[in-house]
Amino acid sequence: MPNIYTFLATCVLIVSPVQTAAPVFSNPSLGHQQTSCFENIASSSSIYRVSATDADGDTVTVAIHSQNPSDPPFQITKAIIGWNLMTPSLTTIDRETTPTFTFVFSATGGNDTVQSVALTLILTDLNDNSPQFTAISYSASVYDTASAGAVILTIQATDADVSPSIAYRITAGDVAGTFSIDLNTGELKLNTPGNLNSASTPTYSLTVQASDGANTNTTTVTIHVLDDRCVPQPCQNGGTCTRNETDFICACVSGWIGDTCSQDNPCIPNLCQNGGTCTIAGSTYNCTCTSGYEGLNCTTIVTTTTTTTTTTAATTSITTPKPDSQDLVVITVVSVTTVAVVITVTIAILVYIRNNKR
Repeated sequence: MPNIYTFLATCVLIVSPVQTAAPVFSNPSLGHQQTSCFENIASSSSIYRVSATDADGDTVTVAIHSQNPSDPPFQITKAIIGWNLMTPSLTTIDRETTPTFTFVFSATGGNDTVQSVALTLILTDLNDNSPQFTAISYSASVYDTASAGAVILTIQATDADVSPSIAYRITAGDVAGTFSIDLNTGELKLNTPGNLNSASTPTYSLTVQASDGANTNTTTVTIHVLDDRCVPQPCQNGGTCTRNETDFICACVSGWIGDTCSQDNPCIPNLCQNGGTCTIAGSTYNCTCTSGYEGLNCTTIVTTTTTTTTTTAATTSITTPKPDSQDLVVITVVSVTTVAVVITVTIAILVYIRNNKR
């Protein structure tokens, strides 16, 4: 009987094991959370080995729990040992588009599922991009009197690859070596000024190349040669010449006016007196006088005539004044004179009538 009880107890222990262990990741793990691969690697390529085990001996299944960014989606497949993280099946990965990806994996063993620490995938750059110019084409002007070494313009190109080294060269359009370009900066300079002639060669069309050592690109640079209107100096009497593409402007010193500073300034000295302001009018001048003065040179004082009007109120009664003694004498003399004239005229009329009757 004691042997039977011992046997039964032993059987119970064998057929009822206790499951206590959960899967454990050995790759990735703390201290091993980063990996890398080249960009443009072929699709469905293995780039990392994921490892997870279960102490109880259960079958472990590994999957991608999360991926950031999520596009394009990577894959994970079972390998002889562990699981392989695979590149996307339908596209290649591009560092210039997405330089890094972050993954978290899950492992399931028996009834337990655990997550790994984050794994960062860094894409290693390849020289797979051509230099790109900052403009479709370039244009600049240079005067035919420019000196050797004069900077005409700077041509620039960028490259999406990491730390690109771009070199610039003139590959066409400059047979006589009139221009030069800095290999590293793209600064286009005048090399041989004696070749510039706005009449015989008004325009140059150069082809400039940018290369990063493996990839190249080209652009067109048009250079216009301009006649320098300030040579010989057109401004007289110390005037300063400023040029543009088609003409020039003279800045005259004090005392001179005109397109070439050849005319005396009529406002120097100021001919307007009494505080008047002198302004140039062609080859002469005008004076704007201050208040109280007028005339060509503001020398005439303005006079003002004041008219006073007195208004007397009318009355409703009119009184006829009585003549004094002197007024009566005058009236009497006038009356006598009038009567004498009337008598004389009457006699003359009567004599005329009588004579006509005869």
